Amino acid sequence: MKKFRLVISLLLVISVAAGLSAPAFAGGVQDDVSPVAATASDALPVSPTDAAPDSPTDAAPAEEAPVNVPGYKSENRPIRNKIYDEGIPTITTTSFFNFFNSVRNVFSILSGKYFFSPPKKLNVTTDEGIDELTSFINENSGLDINQILTNVPDWNDPAKIVGKIININVPELRSQLYAAEQDAYASGRRARGTMCHFLASYLSVIERADIYLAPYGDDGLYEVNCNVTYSDGYVETFHPGIVVNLETGECTGKGDGGMVGIGFNCNVYDMLVYAPMYCWMRECGFCVEYDLLCYILPMYCYNTRRFRFDYGDKEWMIQVWKGNYLITNGAEVGIYNRDKPAFGTYYNCISDEERLPMDLQVYHGNDLLVDIPETVHWWVNGFRMGKALYSPHSMTVKFSITFNDEEMLKAFCRSIDLELHGDVKYTVNGMKVSCVWDG
Repeated sequence: MKKFRLVISLLLVISVAAGLSAPAFAGGVQDDVSPVAATASDALPVSPTDAAPDSPTDAAPAEEAPVNVPGYKSENRPIRNKIYDEGIPTITTTSFFNFFNSVRNVFSILSGKYFFSPPKKLNVTTDEGIDELTSFINENSGLDINQILTNVPDWNDPAKIVGKIININVPELRSQLYAAEQDAYASGRRARGTMCHFLASYLSVIERADIYLAPYGDDGLYEVNCNVTYSDGYVETFHPGIVVNLETGECTGKGDGGMVGIGFNCNVYDMLVYAPMYCWMRECGFCVEYDLLCYILPMYCYNTRRFRFDYGDKEWMIQVWKGNYLITNGAEVGIYNRDKPAFGTYYNCISDEERLPMDLQVYHGNDLLVDIPETVHWWVNGFRMGKALYSPHSMTVKFSITFNDEEMLKAFCRSIDLELHGDVKYTVNGMKVSCVWDG
């Protein structure tokens, strides 16, 4: 009987693996297919070397890429070419849940019981406005936020046990913890205040959560609210900090820190995620170690170029990225500096006074994935959600920076000329430098 269970389990594991890999890596992956295995093809919309000075982005198409050369499409590598052209399908929310359930079933057969018991689900509801937004995202990317919300596990059992053993007076305890929260916030101890509120909510035992849109101001905007009902009937309204414009699809935070303070806003109808000016990342600067950490993590796959130069009494670095970020394709251009003399790889994000006008476009073939118009910024970026992840080498990044004076402009152009890879081309029009990173 044990041998029979083992055979069945192996068959299930094989079928699960085949089911996941078939749609995502159709036909398998050859040994030379990797995130860095391709550069742009003749479908690119711009050739930086032919660009006219007064119109650097209106140019003839690039020459046809050679075949059988590392970094390009190859006539003998049809799977490599397919991945280059079409990308790799993202894992949908439904596929993820199916995979998790399959793993749980395999463990149940191996052990004779559920190793991961199907969790009870918290009673979560959403209104029509939320459903409209989440359905649009699901249809265009496979990310089903509504499915995630309605599958939130019910972790109330420990709170019920504690409450029964200690015989907690829930309303009284909640009132005391809320008072402690206010005292903590008043004294600047935000972490302690957050913990007090969490304990008050958790020990009250959550019965249900209703997520809905409520009018916000007089500009036709809506705020995402969440009414939480506790076991004693008390209802508390949470304001996560998401403001929605149903006409444009723009979802922002109430302040300058992004939605829920995570550092990012998004436009649902454009399927675009971007960071606002004063996100928390601005306090962290940048260093090479950040990139090294991202290379280790499986959620990121990108290429980057760094352009370092001296200007004034500071060392400057303009860094460009392109590739995959979680379930998005996108790019970023950041400006950093530090005082002289300096050691190591750490740079500060530039100040408001040092910001420069920048714009950014990201292409995959002829498809425009990201289009950020010119804005005075320190970090212009855009990440497009979709149903496929593209090789960084198959994406073309165009960006422009307008400098304050000729000295800074020449220093930046010189740093591009000296960059090791030599795959970023540029044109100059007045104080504006327009760059194309292809490959």
